[in-house]
Amino acid sequence: TGEEVLTSLLNGPVKNEAHRAILEKILEDRQVRKTISSYLLSPPDFDGRMRTSYYICLETGRSATQQQEPPIRPNIEYKDPETGTKKRQSRGMAFQTITKHGDIGADIRRMLVPDEGCIFLQADSAQAEARVIFLLAEDYQALKDIDTHDYHALTASWFFGGTEDNYSKKVLGYESPTRFVGKTLRHAGHLGASKRRAAISVNTDARKYKINYKISEAEADRALKIFHAKQPNIRGVFHAGIIECLGRNRQLIAPVPYGIDATTGGTRIFFERWGDELFRQAFSYLPQRIVSENTKGAALRIRRCNNWIRVIVEAHDSLLVQVKECDAEKAARILKQEFEVPIDFKGCSLSRGTLVIPCEVEMGVNYKDLSKFKFMVAS
Repeated sequence: TGEEVLTSLLNGPVKNEAHRAILEKILEDRQVRKTISSYLLSPPDFDGRMRTSYYICLETGRSATQQQEPPIRPNIEYKDPETGTKKRQSRGMAFQTITKHGDIGADIRRMLVPDEGCIFLQADSAQAEARVIFLLAEDYQALKDIDTHDYHALTASWFFGGTEDNYSKKVLGYESPTRFVGKTLRHAGHLGASKRRAAISVNTDARKYKINYKISEAEADRALKIFHAKQPNIRGVFHAGIIECLGRNRQLIAPVPYGIDATTGGTRIFFERWGDELFRQAFSYLPQRIVSENTKGAALRIRRCNNWIRVIVEAHDSLLVQVKECDAEKAARILKQEFEVPIDFKGCSLSRGTLVIPCEVEMGVNYKDLSKFKFMVAS
């Protein structure tokens, strides 16, 4: 039974405390087992390095990762300590799925360290999908506000009252549960989620990240109505434009970033039955594809012109690289420059102008403890 179903049961029908405890234990047990089998016991490659396998998801164009299996690498045979039976295990890790939140598995990233004399740099697109959606919705005020506000805190203030500062991460110094709910419900509103799907999303993520909060479908419905009243262009322009494109030829075209062969295309044809599920897939396609392609485009340009910057992990809106410590400043400036190349929406199904997605750069001596990179001020 899937995690969403178990979480739905915990948040609604199941009232018996003994039954609730069983469901909680099942979910926790899964997390612990995954952390142990997929990460702690993951064997490295023959040279001692930890590797992953990348592949492209054909429908969305986004990348995904998995452990390395035959014929790429042979399995390792080991004896299960619980049952004593012989089992086979793949090599490496699925880099994109390594947990970074919650209290189970978050420390795993500390195991991954750069070579001696090197450091990790990570370039991260700032609220990238939201910026793409605001441009597609022609909500230019929101595009301005996102740079001057804690937008998730602002959204939380719409739902729960008070001001942005009451929920701001900068003011409080941590993410409050209500800011987390504001962020999750905003994402649900962007992608046309129903009240049921929005409530499940909030409750599932809250349980996963050990945030003591849950909402009902009625509360999610009220929040979504407030959200769409505050930002009517999301439905009126973005969603309506996507549905109109689907009605013409069931096809959406995403812009191709600079440096990527335009013939590889960003075109997807949707074959699903006409209805809400089709629309939700279509609403998410352009933002996800555009952000992912922007990251891959930056990675390809960096590899082509600055191959001393070693690309380690591409994760949709972020790129982890390794460089020598003495080259950190130069590499950080190149990462920022390549991530902030303007994206031209002229060839997009919803034709617009250009968009620059700001890039934040972090550095660290392991994959978990990354802190904001401080650029030297040019004299």
